[in-house]
Amino acid sequence: LIVSQIAGIFTGVWLSWWVDNTLGWDNRAYIVGYILLGVVQSVLAWVYLSQASFTGLRASDNLFKTALSSVLYAPMSFHTANPVGRLMNLFSSDVNQLDNGVSGSVQAFFVLVGIAFSTFLLISVQFPLVSGTYQSEV
Repeated sequence: LIVSQIAGIFTGVWLSWWVDNTLGWDNRAYIVGYILLGVVQSVLAWVYLSQASFTGLRASDNLFKTALSSVLYAPMSFHTANPVGRLMNLFSSDVNQLDNGVSGSVQAFFVLVGIAFSTFLLISVQFPLVSGTYQSEV
């Protein structure tokens, strides 16, 4: 995720190099570089999202199995006090929340952390005073 964010930021830097012709290359070289950066960013984003989805499904499956085993091994007094319909309703809403809500929230959290890290990295590179790596030339 962080590498994908860095590739996204580097795409913007690449565009500024292209506009200023910093490297002194032909336009075709800049276009090829821009396309390659876009492909790398897309592939890395896909890898992150697919991995996050599979991890969320595994976590949801583990939590469901734990909850199911807790209910199945509960004392008989629990089963007589709670009708089967109520248990099914609770399980269906909880599993829906685990599958959709928690996984999406965790993915959004990590995307925001990646954006914050890559933005700080960009600011540190462009303005070394911010990161404390500024060397006075006196």
